[in-house]
Amino acid sequence: MTHAHAQADMADLPLEQLMQLQVTTASRYAQTALEAPATVSVVTADDIRLFGYRNLSEVLGSMRGLHVSYDRTNHYLGTRGFATPGDYNTRVLLLVNGVRFNDNLYDQATIGTDFPIDLDLVDRVEFVPGPGSAVYGANAFFGVINVITRNGRQLAGPQVSAEAGSHGSAKLRFSLGTVDAHGGDWLIAVTRATTRGADQYYPSYDTPSTHNGVAQGLDFDRSTQLFARMHQNGLTLTLAHGERNKGMPTAAYSQVFNDPRSRLTDTTTRLAAEYTTQVRPSLALTGRVHAGRYQYEGDYVYDYPPLTVNRDVGTGQWWATEWQWVSTALARHKLSWGVDYRRDTRIDQLNFDLKPRTDNLDARRTGDALGIFVQDEFALRPDLTLHAGLRWGRQSGSKGSVNPRLGLVYWWNPTTAIKVLHGTAYRPPNAYERDYRVDTPGGVVDTVALRSAACAHHRAGAGTRPHGRKPHAADGVPVQRDQPDFPG
Repeated sequence: MTHAHAQADMADLPLEQLMQLQVTTASRYAQTALEAPATVSVVTADDIRLFGYRNLSEVLGSMRGLHVSYDRTNHYLGTRGFATPGDYNTRVLLLVNGVRFNDNLYDQATIGTDFPIDLDLVDRVEFVPGPGSAVYGANAFFGVINVITRNGRQLAGPQVSAEAGSHGSAKLRFSLGTVDAHGGDWLIAVTRATTRGADQYYPSYDTPSTHNGVAQGLDFDRSTQLFARMHQNGLTLTLAHGERNKGMPTAAYSQVFNDPRSRLTDTTTRLAAEYTTQVRPSLALTGRVHAGRYQYEGDYVYDYPPLTVNRDVGTGQWWATEWQWVSTALARHKLSWGVDYRRDTRIDQLNFDLKPRTDNLDARRTGDALGIFVQDEFALRPDLTLHAGLRWGRQSGSKGSVNPRLGLVYWWNPTTAIKVLHGTAYRPPNAYERDYRVDTPGGVVDTVALRSAACAHHRAGAGTRPHGRKPHAADGVPVQRDQPDFPG
């Protein structure tokens, strides 16, 4: 089937069939968008191609209740009008195929060119708004994003894709999707993207000594992505690796303007193994083991005097395991329970001046996080379902948190459901917020008294068709790497 025919077929589907779209994010198992205890937004691969989205931030910006901003360095996600300055998407949980992608250092969800998976390999993106800690634990504060990738069958052979555009932008992708003689599904892809970027003009620096306010050649963005996935007989193995090198034209954090040494590098690697099996006809088991590494390195040029390059380095490493059981043994009940554990083996933060070498920060820590959850989907009547869930979670350095979830879903007709929902969420302070204290331009605050943030959410509504580094203090809310101040 050609892509054009696929789009036409999707547009011609009756509303009843569209409402049977399977989603997995709301409850950690597959259910239709209509019966899920959430208002799920979905953007499919066809939507991505039709609207020409180039990265995950553009996909999310098209969803109801979400908006995205960009400061020429990072993309920031706002939810329903709320976007705290300095929040690196720590209040939204990012999953890829159900596996947590927020790092263990900044707790950030990367959604721009630092996201390590080419959008051409994405089958769909699901977004569940509202508190989700009863299901997923920390960071599911304002919502949960789940990026579900394609498989080898969907690519069906080798592909080469090349793009070119203005400001020196170019992209080259090679991918291979196949099914072997034993039924194993294989996908591997490598992508290289680069852009020179446009020169940026900032009126406040409009003097001859600062190149008349023009940051020349500093808005470049170069990224490399590697993705591989194998599935056979219930076992799935996944590798995702991404590297980004980005210029900083804004002279963020009171830097020297238009200095070509101002730049940052993000490197991330994720490995995951998942096994799903039907233990009994009424009992399914899903087990995961995954590990990750994230490193951030930024060079910032200051005139103390003398003119000095300050380097900021953050490194996080971790491994985690998740186990979930889903039982339908009890009549009219779908009961699920499980446990999640993460071990933070390395959380390092360094800050130093290069010449002369001056050490400003050397913070190192380890830790862990544990969560236990249970939830029940109880069919009170053929057209009325009660959803109830409870999760206890604890992370090193923070007290334990108990988060409930209640939902009542009534099927008004085959295309409309009325949903009454209640849930809570929490977000403990991350390692950056606890440890980052550097006496450099931009200011520093004391972060000793940080504690977990919490929220509760109530919602009632009808569901129909789904939609295709410097800290600061803010009213007692945990501090973050602040968004860079724009010149002028």
